[in-house]
Amino acid sequence: MDNLRISMSAKGSLKKSRDPKTQALFAIRGVSANVFKMRLDQIIGPNGNKEFNDLVKVMGCNVGTKFDMNKLQFAKIIIASDADIYTCRQ
Repeated sequence: MDNLRISMSAKGSLKKSRDPKTQALFAIRGVSANVFKMRLDQIIGPNGNKEFNDLVKVMGCNVGTKFDMNKLQFAKIIIASDADIYTCRQ
């Protein structure tokens, strides 16, 4: 796959508009955690957020000291979300 589209509830319209031969789709369910006030171990790892842990696995490049850009599975990552109050953080 060349591209990964990360969807925050916008899965339906993205699924219709993507090329399944070259574009993968990963949907994040529910309201995502506000990571700006969280430690890395609260976001990723054994006690971390399931959606973000799954995203790291899908991308394949890991995080922190184990991060390796050469292992990234996609040439381009597109992030999309619904235009509702849940995707707006203050």
